[in-house]
Amino acid sequence: MNRLARQRWLARLVLGFEQIWLGLWPGLGLLGLYVLAALLDLPAALPPGWRAALLGLTVLGTLALLGRGLRGFRWPDRAAAERRIERASGLAHRPLATLADRPALPEMAGLWQAHLAAERARLGGLRSGWPHPGLARRDRRALRAALLVALAAALVIAGPDAPLRLARAFHPDLGLGAATPADKLEAWITPPGYTGLAPIFLHAPGEKLSVPAGSRLSVNLSGARTPPDLVLNGAKTPFKPLDPTSFQAEMVLTESGRLVVRQGWATRGAWDLTVTPNTPPVIAFSAPPGPAPHRPLLRLPWQARDQYGVVAATAEMVLAARPDAAPLSVPIPLPSGPARVARGRLITDLTAHPWAGLAVSAHLTARDAAGLTGASESFSFVLPERHFANPIAAVLAMARKSLSQNPSARGGALELLDGLAAETSLFASDWGGYLNERAIAALLRRDPTAGAVTEAQARLWQLALHFEEGRVGDTARALEAARQALHDALEQRAHGDQPDAKTLDQLLQRYQEALAAHLAALARQARQNPALDQAGEPIDPSQIARMAEEMREAAAAGRTQEAEARLQALERLMKKLRAGRPHPVDPRQAQAQKRLKEAESALQELVKRQGALLDRAQARAEAERGDDDSMLRQPGGLPLPDLAQPHDARGPSPLPGATSEQQSDQRAQAALRERLKTLHPTLAPAGAATAGNLTEAEQAMRQAEQALTQNEDDAAAEAEAEALGALERSGQDLARAEAKGQGEDGRDQDSADDGGEDQDQLGQSGTASRPGDGSDSGQGGARGPHRLRRDPLGRSVEQGSAGGDEATDVMLPDTMEQARSRAIEDELRRRGAERTRPEEELRYIDRLLQPF
Repeated sequence: MNRLARQRWLARLVLGFEQIWLGLWPGLGLLGLYVLAALLDLPAALPPGWRAALLGLTVLGTLALLGRGLRGFRWPDRAAAERRIERASGLAHRPLATLADRPALPEMAGLWQAHLAAERARLGGLRSGWPHPGLARRDRRALRAALLVALAAALVIAGPDAPLRLARAFHPDLGLGAATPADKLEAWITPPGYTGLAPIFLHAPGEKLSVPAGSRLSVNLSGARTPPDLVLNGAKTPFKPLDPTSFQAEMVLTESGRLVVRQGWATRGAWDLTVTPNTPPVIAFSAPPGPAPHRPLLRLPWQARDQYGVVAATAEMVLAARPDAAPLSVPIPLPSGPARVARGRLITDLTAHPWAGLAVSAHLTARDAAGLTGASESFSFVLPERHFANPIAAVLAMARKSLSQNPSARGGALELLDGLAAETSLFASDWGGYLNERAIAALLRRDPTAGAVTEAQARLWQLALHFEEGRVGDTARALEAARQALHDALEQRAHGDQPDAKTLDQLLQRYQEALAAHLAALARQARQNPALDQAGEPIDPSQIARMAEEMREAAAAGRTQEAEARLQALERLMKKLRAGRPHPVDPRQAQAQKRLKEAESALQELVKRQGALLDRAQARAEAERGDDDSMLRQPGGLPLPDLAQPHDARGPSPLPGATSEQQSDQRAQAALRERLKTLHPTLAPAGAATAGNLTEAEQAMRQAEQALTQNEDDAAAEAEAEALGALERSGQDLARAEAKGQGEDGRDQDSADDGGEDQDQLGQSGTASRPGDGSDSGQGGARGPHRLRRDPLGRSVEQGSAGGDEATDVMLPDTMEQARSRAIEDELRRRGAERTRPEEELRYIDRLLQPF
């Protein structure tokens, strides 16, 4: 009987489903029709209001039909469930009803029980059957099947856009928020970063564009119902959705062709793109390379160019006697940042290299930011070598050169070393040097490996320097070794690898001792040979000792960065000492250089005082005119010293209308002019250009005096500006004359046989601060031939400038600022492509993206 109860429950469910399905079908059919239209994207063609109305009617109609169909629903009772079971099980004469009956006569009970037993025996295979709502009788044209087939076909047609179309159909824009504007296509090309080019925007369809290879194309389409296709030479690139109505596609351009953006059968845009490949950089010698005159330095004039800029250049040299040997590479300094066209002259000292004095073949290589390299033609020359005055050092250098030419044939070098050892009188009392020479010879005899030759050459060079330079060379090398060891220890501490305090203290003590020994050796050498000229500025030994002690205190206190900075400062001071190491000079040349330095200092003082006079004259002129921009300045300048003036140097007598300040400035101007006259003989060696500038300055000073006596501050300021410019040009000429006389930092001195190049990588002064070159900061800013007044934005406010301010003190955005600006612009374009944002925000973004 439990089985019978279960079948009754199932029968009730089947009967209930048949009633519900018959009631649901009309409403579901109407909803299915709307879904069919949505999959075909038909509602999207309607205006937003009509689309919302259609959706509302569909919902109301569906609810009405569902309510009508389910209004007469009744849950099936027990009798109906049993009738369902009897029909589904094929039972005749209603046996389930018999089980509930009772006999009318009690005496019939036995017979009735036998009848019930027989009926129960017939109930072995009870079932409720599958639902049969009977829709076929009501839908004789099979519209339900046609709707299902149409829905399946529409789903195939919509493909991956089906969710987007359904969302658009069931979520209409009622016009209460920001209205979605008409579809908008934006396309731009971002060149590779190494090109330094700005993004290229694709505006007019059909235009022809040339872009670098590797550029990234970005296309945004907003306000569209379906995603477009991006086609280049027949190859499609898919768009990715940003939101229901915005799409984006990106691709890297590697080939030329026609770029087309299609949406359905319509072409939204087409452009002809020419992709230009990146070519390797071109580098060449601008003049034949070779030794520089007067000094054992190698000079390599070079020039390079690349369409987007050269980032690295190298000179590679191959030994002519051993082409299979590893080449010697010397990096070439380049201007900061990639340079499309660059040229210069590398001056380098290779006398310490084992190939010094041997023939080499050299070529240049250049690399651009994309990693492409280019090479120049090869030139052959002999590397400069140091000529030793000491005979022992000269022989040791010859032995080293012999080993470089043929490392496997050591006989020539050993013969030179043995012959040198036989002349013991040459060594005098330097038995340490003698034993070192013998040890090098023994190394070459007993060790046949290539490493022995390398070690022997290094030791030969150090020994040659020992005999040539004496104690100074030894102490310099010991100081460098101590400095390097201390630098390594400080680097380890900075990276967390703490050396013990005792080891660090020992390294500091060793460095201080080596420093003191080297300074003592330099002092002793200077005392032994006072005829040697000490180039460079004098350095106080106590200052060096104080800096070394401060470095030691910082290291002991754990201030590693400060200690490293002190060590670097000491190294810079020692470089000055090495640059100014004593070398023989002509006494007459030394005296001339001394006079030039004195004149340079005096000229610097003239520039400073003339600038102060100009400041005061301009301030008075502005105050007299009542300019508004005078409130942005504070008149006055450096205080003018009370110059002693002879009676005939006072210039013209001031007019009664001249103020006391003008009278004072007139006397000061006359004194400056007289001081300038005294410098004429001293500055004569600087050349005719300097003499002409001095004459021009003197004439301008005289005009300024006359203007001051007549109470004309404007004319005085103009004349004083001309005088200041002439003085600064004289200072520049004087600096060049001094550089030619002694060489910049002791480097290349020639200027006539270098192909007209007057600057090099090693000795280029560039913007070095020199008296009169416009870098004097004593007046609060650089000055030019005409000291222009500027507004708060750094622009010239002088009359006649026509807006063409070429001043170099106006700051321009650097590379990082440009990259950040581009990132901001890309983010704005991404947000602008999301057209579902508020209308006010979209208008603001469009205004920001409008080009000026």
